[in-house]
Amino acid sequence: MLALPEALDAQFHRALQDIDKEHAMAYMTGLERLWLSRGREQGIEQGVQKGIEQGIEQGAASILQALIQSRFAGCPPWVHQRIAQANAEQLRQWAVKVPAAPNIEAVFD
Repeated sequence: MLALPEALDAQFHRALQDIDKEHAMAYMTGLERLWLSRGREQGIEQGVQKGIEQGIEQGAASILQALIQSRFAGCPPWVHQRIAQANAEQLRQWAVKVPAAPNIEAVFD
């Protein structure tokens, strides 16, 4: 048997690896396809859940800003910044404080 020169041997192995990569998906088993499908479904579900959570936080932030605007006749930049960095639970806690707060700072204490 003839051996390939060293330079051609390395090139031959790279070409084989490229071919393997190109055809790897063509030979998936049924189980691999099932796992891939379930992984996609789980990723979609997680994305939808994250979108819902972001929507809830955006809605809560909008309501809190409106409450502050109407109660204190303004919403300074530092308030917008605090609201933008808060999670939904923190936004809810602040919103509950607005009606009884003597000033805007008391909402965030």
